[in-house]
Amino acid sequence: KMVDDYRRSLMVYKYYQMYITQKLDTFILDSEITNHYNRYGNNFILNNNAIRAIFVQVPKSLPDGDKLRQLIRSDREKDMIELEEICYKSARTFNAGNNWEYADESIKQLPEGTITNTEKFLQSSKKYVEAQDSIYNYLYRIIEVRFIGEQSPLELSRNKVKEIILNHRKNKLIKELISSLS
Repeated sequence: KMVDDYRRSLMVYKYYQMYITQKLDTFILDSEITNHYNRYGNNFILNNNAIRAIFVQVPKSLPDGDKLRQLIRSDREKDMIELEEICYKSARTFNAGNNWEYADESIKQLPEGTITNTEKFLQSSKKYVEAQDSIYNYLYRIIEVRFIGEQSPLELSRNKVKEIILNHRKNKLIKELISSLS
């Protein structure tokens, strides 16, 4: 009897899986993601520090070094546009700071030893650092920080939100299937 019960539940499970595979709408609108995040955002808590940072890696030979230092520290939109123009022409690596990323991953772009204590650096009022190696100058400015335990930015939670929405849809399909069989 136990073997028959197990076989039956395995068949039911396989049937549910096939049914879900055929019927599940996996397309999720950005507005659905945003709405879910806005409604349940306090459930998305950071396990790692997150930042938006401007990062520039330019050859040491670049004559506009002082200009870059001035532009990267500015909050004016005009200066950001000029910084982007220079960097797109001359920088080996450039991140305009528009996207959220995990702090530890972002800081790895700098030469080793530039920031020895990430937590302390993020909490300090100084959010700008420069470094160099034999070939490049590195300019790094943090625009915004969210710390461990704070609400995660939507950009970093997007995949989790999609997963949750799909799970809700799967559960709804299974309930509808069970209801139709009753």
